[in-house]
Amino acid sequence: MNGDGRGYAICVATFYRDLADRLIAGATAQFEEAGVTAEDISVYEVPGAFELAPAARTCAISGKFAGV
Repeated sequence: MNGDGRGYAICVATFYRDLADRLIAGATAQFEEAGVTAEDISVYEVPGAFELAPAARTCAISGKFAGV
Protein backbone atom coordinates (compact mmCIF):
# COMPACT_ATOMS: atom_id res chain seq x y z
CA MET A 1 0.00 0.00 0.00
CA ASN A 2 1.38 3.33 -0.95
CA GLY A 3 0.02 6.12 1.17
CA ASP A 4 2.32 8.75 -0.35
CA GLY A 5 3.59 9.55 3.13
CA ARG A 6 0.12 9.63 4.60
CA GLY A 7 -1.14 7.15 7.13
CA TYR A 8 -4.32 5.18 7.51
CA ALA A 9 -7.19 5.70 9.94
CA ILE A 10 -9.18 3.01 11.69
CA CYS A 11 -12.50 4.23 13.09
CA VAL A 12 -14.25 1.91 15.49
CA ALA A 13 -17.29 2.03 17.75
CA THR A 14 -16.50 0.73 21.23
CA PHE A 15 -20.01 -0.07 22.44
CA TYR A 16 -18.97 -3.74 22.43
CA ARG A 17 -15.40 -3.39 23.69
CA ASP A 18 -14.38 -7.02 23.04
CA LEU A 19 -15.58 -6.84 19.44
CA ALA A 20 -13.93 -3.45 18.93
CA ASP A 21 -10.60 -4.78 20.19
CA ARG A 22 -10.77 -7.73 17.80
CA LEU A 23 -11.66 -5.47 14.87
CA ILE A 24 -8.75 -3.14 15.64
CA ALA A 25 -6.35 -6.07 15.96
CA GLY A 26 -7.52 -7.60 12.69
CA ALA A 27 -7.36 -4.35 10.73
CA THR A 28 -3.95 -3.50 12.16
CA ALA A 29 -2.62 -6.96 11.30
CA GLN A 30 -3.83 -6.62 7.70
CA PHE A 31 -2.27 -3.19 7.33
CA GLU A 32 1.04 -4.44 8.72
CA GLU A 33 0.92 -7.48 6.43
CA ALA A 34 0.56 -5.05 3.53
CA GLY A 35 3.66 -3.17 4.66
CA VAL A 36 2.09 -0.32 6.62
CA THR A 37 4.00 0.39 9.83
CA ALA A 38 2.25 0.75 13.18
CA GLU A 39 3.31 4.41 13.27
CA ASP A 40 1.26 5.04 10.12
CA ILE A 41 -1.96 3.66 11.63
CA SER A 42 -4.22 5.92 13.71
CA VAL A 43 -7.14 4.49 15.67
CA TYR A 44 -10.14 6.69 16.45
CA GLU A 45 -12.63 5.30 18.93
CA VAL A 46 -16.21 6.51 19.25
CA PRO A 47 -18.88 5.34 21.71
CA GLY A 48 -21.34 3.82 19.24
CA ALA A 49 -22.51 3.34 15.67
CA PHE A 50 -24.22 6.75 15.55
CA GLU A 51 -20.84 8.51 15.91
CA LEU A 52 -18.96 6.20 13.56
CA ALA A 53 -19.91 7.79 10.22
CA PRO A 54 -19.07 11.37 11.29
CA ALA A 55 -15.70 10.20 12.67
CA ALA A 56 -14.86 8.41 9.43
CA ARG A 57 -15.97 11.44 7.41
CA THR A 58 -13.82 13.77 9.51
CA CYS A 59 -10.80 11.53 8.93
CA ALA A 60 -11.54 11.27 5.22
CA ILE A 61 -11.88 15.00 4.56
CA SER A 62 -8.88 15.90 6.74
CA GLY A 63 -6.45 15.01 3.96
CA LYS A 64 -4.16 13.37 6.53
CA PHE A 65 -4.92 9.80 5.51
CA ALA A 66 -4.54 7.73 2.37
CA GLY A 67 -7.45 5.59 3.54
CA VAL A 68 -10.02 5.25 6.28
